[in-house]
Amino acid sequence: MKKIVEWLLVLSLISAIWVSKLMGIITVQSDCGNMILNWLPFHLLFIFGTVSVLIILYRTYSFNDCPEASTELMKLVSEAKKDLAGRGFVFES
Repeated sequence: MKKIVEWLLVLSLISAIWVSKLMGIITVQSDCGNMILNWLPFHLLFIFGTVSVLIILYRTYSFNDCPEASTELMKLVSEAKKDLAGRGFVFES
């Protein structure tokens, strides 16, 4: 729960700054800063999406194979097939 509280705190602070800028409470003198604050939610959404895709790609790339688990699973499947065949189940190959 601790991490979600941190994320919600940061999100609420950014939202408060953005809404106060839109309502005119905060004024920004530079045009560049004005443009950045106006488009801030879209920038943050784009960054979040990009980071999420990169994390998924990295974790998919670094996924480890487990040959021992594969062998054990194949053994369990063959035992289950033998048990079902003994009970009269007919398999379609």
